[in-house]
Amino acid sequence: LRAAEIPSVLIETGFITTPEDAERLASTAGQQAIGRGLRDGVLRHFARQIAAREAMIGARTRVAAR
Repeated sequence: LRAAEIPSVLIETGFITTPEDAERLASTAGQQAIGRGLRDGVLRHFARQIAAREAMIGARTRVAAR
């Protein structure tokens, strides 16, 4: 990822050398749980970003209306 041409993210979800991680990473249920967790985290991040931006815009609008 050092010289990536596009924005990139490396997410480490476990270590195949750890038996519990290897089992989770190899199972469909484990992969789905990891995927749901990643999806939920991304959605939560962007929801917070949008809420913060809307709050900032609302504050500016209230100040401008005075």
